Amino acid sequence: MGIERYRLIASATALSVSLTSLPVVGQSDCTPSERRIEFRTTDNVRIRGAITAPCHASDTDLLPTIIFLNPLGQSHTTYRPQAQAFATDGYRVLSFDPRGWKSSGGSTTLIYPDLVKDVQHAIDWLTAHYATGRIGMTGISEGGAMSLLTAAADSRVSAVASLSGWTNIVHPSVGNTPRLAWNLVIGALLFAFGRPLDLIKEAIGHAWHGTNPEPLDVLEASSPWFHLDEMNQKQTPLLLIHEMDDTLFPINQTVDFYEKLAGPKHLQINRGFHAASSITVLQYRDKEPWASVHEWFDAYVRDERPSNLDGRVRISFKNSDKILGLKDDFRDDARVDTFYLQQTSHGYQLNDTVMESLTPTDLTIVNSPWNPARVSTGIPVRSALKNLTDLQTVAVPIKELKRPYAIQFSSAPYSDGATVLGIPKLRLKLATQTKKGLVIAHLVDIGPDEVGQLITHGTHTWSDGDIAGDGSYQFEIEMYFTAWTLAPGHRLGVVLNGADFEYQPPTLWRYNYKLDQSNGNLKLDVPLTPLRSAE
Repeated sequence: MGIERYRLIASATALSVSLTSLPVVGQSDCTPSERRIEFRTTDNVRIRGAITAPCHASDTDLLPTIIFLNPLGQSHTTYRPQAQAFATDGYRVLSFDPRGWKSSGGSTTLIYPDLVKDVQHAIDWLTAHYATGRIGMTGISEGGAMSLLTAAADSRVSAVASLSGWTNIVHPSVGNTPRLAWNLVIGALLFAFGRPLDLIKEAIGHAWHGTNPEPLDVLEASSPWFHLDEMNQKQTPLLLIHEMDDTLFPINQTVDFYEKLAGPKHLQINRGFHAASSITVLQYRDKEPWASVHEWFDAYVRDERPSNLDGRVRISFKNSDKILGLKDDFRDDARVDTFYLQQTSHGYQLNDTVMESLTPTDLTIVNSPWNPARVSTGIPVRSALKNLTDLQTVAVPIKELKRPYAIQFSSAPYSDGATVLGIPKLRLKLATQTKKGLVIAHLVDIGPDEVGQLITHGTHTWSDGDIAGDGSYQFEIEMYFTAWTLAPGHRLGVVLNGADFEYQPPTLWRYNYKLDQSNGNLKLDVPLTPLRSAE
């Protein structure tokens, strides 16, 4: 399962190609200078990049410094608009292409402890050639994760802003379910823009076959989650920015990581898929999330003062322009509504009490990986894409969901509305003779017209050895963190199915499973908060 890292590392970061030459909105008449630079790593690999500095600044001027680390497959010029904005504000900025990519030499590697050593050598080179003040480090996607890993290893990093970076690639997916689309993207990026080592070529082959050639310690060393002790000991200020619909590096791992941090910290959760909130506004200094990145570094790198963002969480809602500013312990105050999924004489319901003497009658779900169009709701990936252009997610005509390929349960109406805020969890118990299978659970907002909108979803894949001798299997699905306003009169719904175009099926054989609704075995917990205005 560790090779999941190679399936998932590439993503929407390719969108940044078209943004590399955009001008900085609002920059001054005194244009910052940009100088091409080159240095050699300890193993003599040529690294190329650029130094951007305030106009009229000399190499001997002691300046606060920002280091940008690249998204996978992108050039250091991706960050040019933000580099110029920081230079306008008095920073010196270093950006460079990692080994094996773009203008730099060497072969591509995804062994991140080795790449951290390259970044540390870049700091050595920088401090040897320029009068360097405090150092801030930031990056998108891979660059964000690399910033966190470097901060854990090197106390010269004074502050970090990670935008859509992973925190745990030992368990990169929710519910052990690979994303089918990313299997194709990673190979295309590596071979089109990088210079892969034999290691990478072999890893891609392992990815297709679902095997894991990497020792666990390498994956742990590449995961900031396993360096929490070092980070908390150093108390490095960390700004984490992530998207709600990031199915590449799920938002849940960033939320969990944030809650474990002991030093100065700020979390910003935005709409959209992987890296979308930062890439689409790269040319703007004063638009979120870049406005917060500048505030963070102004506080902890340039001015050496506390930031007013510290200990706060900023959350953009999926279905409105509502933004909440909360304390970082906001999840502790959430009210949890508990429902039981049950078939009654009134249909498939979400009830707040357990009904006695219920049997699994008509709760079988049939799945056909050979023909996913018949069984797929098709909503997770389309919803994330549509969310980029407007504030409405994909509609789900509830009446069109066909049994036995999907099943939908619904609650009573919320007369006063509600705010879903947090990580919904669904506990299921199945009866099946299938050794491998997939469950996809969608939490939907059902309006009076019986049309639902996707609030969030989660998955779970089981495999050989999970099923008990009697054919039963009990597990929990942790859905993606969400922020959603449920309008008055709307209902919550749960849709269960077993195939979707976004996810890789665990088997190509048709399979089915029966839900065991007895004894409250099918249970949904939804975190809610009262309706409130933005702070």
